[in-house]
Amino acid sequence: MEEKGKAWKWNSGSEVSYTNWGMNQPDCAGDNEFYLAVTQLSGKWNDMPSYFNDGGFIVETPLDMKADAEFECDGKIVKFYKASLPYKVAQRFCEENGGSLVKN
Repeated sequence: MEEKGKAWKWNSGSEVSYTNWGMNQPDCAGDNEFYLAVTQLSGKWNDMPSYFNDGGFIVETPLDMKADAEFECDGKIVKFYKASLPYKVAQRFCEENGGSLVKN
């Protein structure tokens, strides 16, 4: 997520519907803080310069992902998604939808 003309938007350009800014943030200190970071102790958001790399991050994921393929196997429904997500994000998506991520 980054600041685009004084409005924070996802890199895709879509509007941000949820925020968790820390007190007095975002402040664009030094006129070079255009990227979001998550402070590790509080989980609050802070705007940071692009070279900052000591915090968590926010990932935009499609919550309404539709399976690209679906079939039944041993009495269970198996769904395939073409989405390219980090492993932890994919794992969480599966768990939140009552499934588990397949790994070898």
